[in-house]
This record gives sequence, C-alpha cells and structure tokens, in this order.
Amino acid sequence: MTWQLPGHSKATPTDARHLVAQTCRLWNIPPHVIQDLTLIVSELATNALLHAPNDLVTVGMILTADDVWVFCADQGPRRPIKTSPAHADDEHGRGLLIVDTLASRYTVNPCGRGTAVAACLTLPASTTPPVRTPQGTVAAAPCEDSCDATHSHI
Repeated sequence: MTWQLPGHSKATPTDARHLVAQTCRLWNIPPHVIQDLTLIVSELATNALLHAPNDLVTVGMILTADDVWVFCADQGPRRPIKTSPAHADDEHGRGLLIVDTLASRYTVNPCGRGTAVAACLTLPASTTPPVRTPQGTVAAAPCEDSCDATHSHI
C-alpha cells in the first residue's frame, strides 16, 4: 500500500497515522504493533516535513508473513541523518531515536533527490494459519494480544 501525501501540510503526520492504522486493522495486525507503527510513521512523516519540505511525501506499508514494514520517502534535498539529539532534554531531534527504539530494524536509503526511511516490526508468532488480505498479501492471523504484553523490539 502506498499513499501520496502533501509535503507542506501539518496534517500529513496525522493522515499517515490514520492510513497506517486503518490498513493494519484490515490486515489483522495486533494492537500493540499498530501503536508502534503509527508512532514510527508519524516520526518519519514529521522528519520529511521538517527536513525536506516539498510537494509530496510518499508513505507506504509492506506486509510479509513475519513482518510489517512502514516507509516514508521525501523528495529531498538529501541531508545527513542524525540518530541522537544534540542535548538529552532537546525537544527536537529524537525522531530516528524513537524509530530505532521501537523498530526491529530500519533502513535509510537515497531515493532520487530525497531519502527513504523504512522501519520493520516483527509480528508475533501466530498459532493459526495465515490469512489473505483483500490485497492478496499473506498476513498474520489475529492472535491473542494483551495491553500488558511486553514491547521488546530487540
């Protein structure tokens, strides 16, 4: 799934969160994974708006049998990526630090004049057979999920 969102709109991170959450529910992604994915996509879309404002930001998702990926690609200009804030109490500069903490893994790659950042979360093991999404993608079947479940992403 991919979406083209405005590259100058303050609503883009919110819109990205809603699109990702809606798609996750269609794909039967567990609620704690949805929470982490929506936070990640919000950080990525915010970074695109702040550091590479342009006409469009591309947001997308990929689902495999074991993982769900979310990505955000801006139109540039490409800039160095920092993964830690300048000061511990700095309000800005923590986006990729949050992504690094939540994601099982993430990548930062050149994308035309811009940058594409993709983050992956490993889906919890399921004891039921996989199901097919309306888009034909193999998805994890719903599993027991608890709001008390640990959120280790190492």
